[in-house]
Amino acid sequence: MQSNFSFRGSILGFERLDMFSFNLIPDTAFYQLQSLEEKDIQFVVINPFDWMTKYEVELTEQVITELELQEPNDALVLNIVTLRTPFSNSTVNYSAPLILNVVNGRALQHVIQGKKTYSSRSPFLMNFSEEGN
Repeated sequence: MQSNFSFRGSILGFERLDMFSFNLIPDTAFYQLQSLEEKDIQFVVINPFDWMTKYEVELTEQVITELELQEPNDALVLNIVTLRTPFSNSTVNYSAPLILNVVNGRALQHVIQGKKTYSSRSPFLMNFSEEGN
């Protein structure tokens, strides 16, 4: 799996940034995306399928083509966590997941549109049997 990913300015609010490193945060279920251009810019991210049982992401043909995805397992879906104090106030952006091609290092932020509606500020410690709204 790649450890550096090119987002080509697709992360909302951080369009000036392209390259990010991806790492597991030791002894946690969290990951870190850190900008290689601006080291102070980093995101805590999660694999949503570890936290929400009914989360679904349908990728458009445009996303599949742009990321050059060949197989479903080539895609890693992540969501940005906004950490707050106290931690119980932390939120997750389920409405705009990050899609990473683990084979070629291409990545983008994909805003979910259509029949599924997720919040960009879902409580992190919510009851995960709900839809994430």
